[in-house]
Amino acid sequence: MSSLGKRKKEKVHTRKVDIVTYDCDEDSIIVEGTLKDDRLHSYYTILGKKRPPTTLHNMKITLLVDSRSLTIKEVEVDMPEVPEDECSEVGKSIYQIKGLKITRGFTMKVKKMLGGTRGCSHLTTLLLMMAPAALQGNFARTAREPFPERMTADHIKAAIGDTCMAWRNDGPLMKEIEETLGKERR
Repeated sequence: MSSLGKRKKEKVHTRKVDIVTYDCDEDSIIVEGTLKDDRLHSYYTILGKKRPPTTLHNMKITLLVDSRSLTIKEVEVDMPEVPEDECSEVGKSIYQIKGLKITRGFTMKVKKMLGGTRGCSHLTTLLLMMAPAALQGNFARTAREPFPERMTADHIKAAIGDTCMAWRNDGPLMKEIEETLGKERR
């Protein structure tokens, strides 16, 4: 057991995030993300009011995403449990992401649109977690069949090149893709 594991005492809070991708139709996927924060003990608000253990945040974002361009075509938000009435109104700010593409720069665009007082930090956090999950879900959907003959190394680079160390454009995985797809597609 790690030294940190030995220091654990009583659990006081949980945050659970769940992201699921669904096949929708030939051109779309649905990505559904939920975030739930639970306070496990009675607590005091900043203003000194005592509250019982509760679910503080329970929110869901559902996206309809074009599976080819990764453009967000529709957005739905459900916030059945929030700590303040005002939170429900702020949740509507997320609708402005309709039309955004989930590609490089998505995180910066979302933070600019929804960061700080322009949105809800919890919804923004959930949305930013959903973006890479949408890519994985879309890939999982596509990979159920052999990749189309028209797929090239350039397509792969555009989608995932330089997104992390493993998929860097000058790394061994990308070189293998260039060599393999170059030979098969000629």
